[in-house]
Amino acid sequence: MNEVKIALPLAERGLSPDQLARFDKAKRALNNPMTKPRARDAHARTLAHIETAPKEAADAAWRDRTTAETIALAQARGEEVHTTKDGRTNITTRDSLLSLIKSGKLTDAQAQAGRTCREAYELRSQSLGAMNYSDTGRGGRDHEASIAWGIAKANASMMLPFVERFIQLRHISNPVALTMFRNILCERHTIADHGTSQSVRERNTAAFILALDAAVDGIEAWDRVRAGR
Repeated sequence: MNEVKIALPLAERGLSPDQLARFDKAKRALNNPMTKPRARDAHARTLAHIETAPKEAADAAWRDRTTAETIALAQARGEEVHTTKDGRTNITTRDSLLSLIKSGKLTDAQAQAGRTCREAYELRSQSLGAMNYSDTGRGGRDHEASIAWGIAKANASMMLPFVERFIQLRHISNPVALTMFRNILCERHTIADHGTSQSVRERNTAAFILALDAAVDGIEAWDRVRAGR
């Protein structure tokens, strides 16, 4: 049996003694013809994870630094910073959806529709490569979770055109509604990005709220379609 040839990252590239030991153990297992296929797959994932660990650690450190700098600058300008339950950081004053929710201008149903569609836009844009390995050296998500992720992405990819079409038909005489819906929830534009005069902001705010109101019904209609009703 041919020996597996995988370049071992140098210790000075950021690998810990534990990572080096796990790398050596996994390589020996792969070179052992008695290793079972399932175990071989697990060891291969370990090697792949350790190979990319230094770069991933550097990328994570860079993201942490830039996030901290962004937060500090925003707070220095008096902007409001909000951290979500899943650890994401949002500058509320630069997020028209969050601003409208905080100001009480949206109903609970409208706010939830906005969150649901924003999460769907984000999920639709993700790739399988975003499912990074965990720090343990094993896959960050198991096979069942990967399937669930794929189903959720497929649902988002089908739901969004349905809801957008629902908004378009309901407000066919007001195309600004769908434009604001996409730009605020998908592109993360602010209402002010589309005009700073008070009259324009009020018009765009009203159009966005109309779109959210239609999205409430659109999501409910999509759920009925999925359920076969």
